[in-house]
Amino acid sequence: MTQEAKPVVGWDMVGQRTISRALAYNREVIPSKSFIEYRGLKITYGQFGRAVCQIANGLRALGIRRGEHVMIYLPNCPEYLAAAFAIQRMGAVYVTCSTLAAEDEIRYQVSNGDVAAIIVARETEALVRAIAAEQASVGSIITVDCGAMDTGSAMLNRMLVENSDRFDEPFPSVDELAMIMYTSGTSGRPKGVLWSHGNLFVAGLNRVSAFDYTVDDRLLHYFPLYHANGGVSLVNPVILKGATIVMIEKFSASKLSTMLVEHDITFTAFNATHVKMVLNHPRVPQDRQHRVRRAQFALPLDNDRRREFSDQFGGIRLVELYGLTESLGMATCSPVDSLWKAGSAGPPIPGIRLKIKREDGTDGGVGDSGEILLQSFSRYGLSGGYYKDPHLTEELFAGGWLNSGDTGHVDEDGYLWYLDRKKDMIKRSGFNIAAAEVERAVATYSGVKEVAVVGIPDEFREERIVAFIVSNGTGRLDPTSVIDYCTRLLAPFKVPEHVAFLEVLPENILGKVDKKYLRVRGMELFPSSQGVVGGAQGANGDGVARMN
Repeated sequence: MTQEAKPVVGWDMVGQRTISRALAYNREVIPSKSFIEYRGLKITYGQFGRAVCQIANGLRALGIRRGEHVMIYLPNCPEYLAAAFAIQRMGAVYVTCSTLAAEDEIRYQVSNGDVAAIIVARETEALVRAIAAEQASVGSIITVDCGAMDTGSAMLNRMLVENSDRFDEPFPSVDELAMIMYTSGTSGRPKGVLWSHGNLFVAGLNRVSAFDYTVDDRLLHYFPLYHANGGVSLVNPVILKGATIVMIEKFSASKLSTMLVEHDITFTAFNATHVKMVLNHPRVPQDRQHRVRRAQFALPLDNDRRREFSDQFGGIRLVELYGLTESLGMATCSPVDSLWKAGSAGPPIPGIRLKIKREDGTDGGVGDSGEILLQSFSRYGLSGGYYKDPHLTEELFAGGWLNSGDTGHVDEDGYLWYLDRKKDMIKRSGFNIAAAEVERAVATYSGVKEVAVVGIPDEFREERIVAFIVSNGTGRLDPTSVIDYCTRLLAPFKVPEHVAFLEVLPENILGKVDKKYLRVRGMELFPSSQGVVGGAQGANGDGVARMN
């Protein structure tokens, strides 16, 4: 039975505006403006708008109907975006899938996402066809010659030649489901996060304001389109302002400056991994010859490297944000203006309310650490929850707030200071310890370049704290002195019991430190039966186990 729609009482900033409508508007008003530049190919808003309609007509001819789910399994290319917006224009639902996903993960998402058709590059067609053959729901496999557009011979490319460039069906409403974006699944099977057309519009509008986009901006884009950052955060504001995307296949630290200058880039995005990679390369004259003055930024980075990066690149400001897929990728953002605070994720963006929930369930005050909770004044400001998982959706919005699973604290100016994932909290002798708090203490010790702290099982105290350290090469680090140093900065129950050294910290595909791997490694180096002193040999010295 179809649930009866509730009457709308009043309207908010969205109205009936959608990204699909914005693309149609740009097609008519700025048809000659460059939208996507890729491998020497320049696609205008007029050309892209026609391509969206042609693909939508092609999908309809295959029998795909409004409300059905279509997965895209493609590397970054113009066809990816054209296909995604065509799916949404016809009122179908775009389902994401990482090109780095293992076969079993793809199979799960096809099944869980009730996928009716899959759009795939010819290079991976055989893999997808084998998976689709096991799923009764999949009726069509649509191949792509990536980057060829209307010169390709694959099915989707031929749609750009054989179909009408006008699509005669009504635009989807803001309340219709537009996308199921699968999370990375670090705590289990990936979850399909629900985004409506209203969500997509708000996500773009928020970033236009937060990052001060203009029609003249030229965005250097290399983040994967299947991810919220690459597929929404860096695309939708460009469309709303009629700006330009310069799409490259992957990030190159050695070529960054050259690309910024050659493509006349004015805006881009980094995470901490990118910044670290760039700082490991020699400086070149082009570092200061570009037009970039601000860049979207995420993941923790020490202030020394922030300053070094900004100095090297002529004052680029790393504008930090905090968000998760369930909050449309952004809930707070550091101001672009003079009220910016290095290291803070900034205050809540317009339309978002934030509070901190302490461990005992009470509301936290200034400086209190706890879980980050979010509310939106607009019904489109947060995602709709998880596909086919009402129980997890209810948990996500327990108490009328989005429970992020992240921890942080808010300062006297209302700025958020992110600490860690709540699930990464270390529990020791009844105390909850944020790994980020211990990491910040260790990072101030002379000779430490990077540090990651994890908890490993302990027979008596629930968990022991392990600090994995990368040396900055200025001297030999002694584990015992590191631990002694921490005793001066941290409460006794927060001091690491073990220290081990690595050449580099392992990272996952999103550029985040792979703490799952480090926990396993910590258990191997420091088994619970080893006693007081351990013998883990690291890159720069011996590991130490110590009972407090």
